[in-house]
Amino acid sequence: MESFHKTKDCPSSQKLAASVDLDCDQLREHLSECEFCDAELEFYRRYPPLEEKVDPENIPQPLLELADALMHQRRDLSELHKLAGKGS
Repeated sequence: MESFHKTKDCPSSQKLAASVDLDCDQLREHLSECEFCDAELEFYRRYPPLEEKVDPENIPQPLLELADALMHQRRDLSELHKLAGKGS
């Protein structure tokens, strides 16, 4: 199991979630060769995606700045302290 990941040939997660009944021969063939997609499809069979749509929320500015700092590996945690109510 050296290459347990999606490749450019893999169907999208949305297509897999919508295809739990395997009505497509091409998808069935792909699943016979791809352990990752086979495991992902099994996950969707056990835990079907919710039908309800969730409206996106705006991320609070301090959380957005913290995420940006962490993604760029800046170690200024002042935004974390603001979120926790421990700083100004």
